[in-house]
Amino acid sequence: MRPRKSSPPGTTERLEQLLSTCNSDAERRRIQAVYLRAKYGFEIEQIAQMTGLKTQTVRNIHSLFLKKGEVALKLSGKGGRRNFHLDLKKEAAFLFGFEAEAKTGGIEVSRIHIAYQKKVGKTLPLSTIYRMLHKYGWRRFAYRPGLWYPPQDNNSE
Repeated sequence: MRPRKSSPPGTTERLEQLLSTCNSDAERRRIQAVYLRAKYGFEIEQIAQMTGLKTQTVRNIHSLFLKKGEVALKLSGKGGRRNFHLDLKKEAAFLFGFEAEAKTGGIEVSRIHIAYQKKVGKTLPLSTIYRMLHKYGWRRFAYRPGLWYPPQDNNSE
């Protein structure tokens, strides 16, 4: 078995500071996993049992900490728009091009669909356009089936 790498000097003091300022339970566990090894020299299995993490997770945290330092202990959120074709500003600008026509007599979704596919350069399902229209407040009126209209200004009345 390979010899264990030692933590950089000053690690335990810095980890104690991080433990007092951590924001979440998951972040506290990650810090504890490194702290227990640096301060007390516990084995990975013992650390996993004390923190409630899996042994492989503890190994991964130690490895990342030795490579990247404190950055490995901070958890980044998983939220956000990962699967998008245009950013929000470009999406809004794209729909703005159809707004004048839509206000006068409505617009068929198929025309927006074709233009959007040309803009992004790939074929997309029609549901993508319906979700985008819904996101920006466009709606379909029952008396004009198939036509969509942008949101109305309540201040203009």
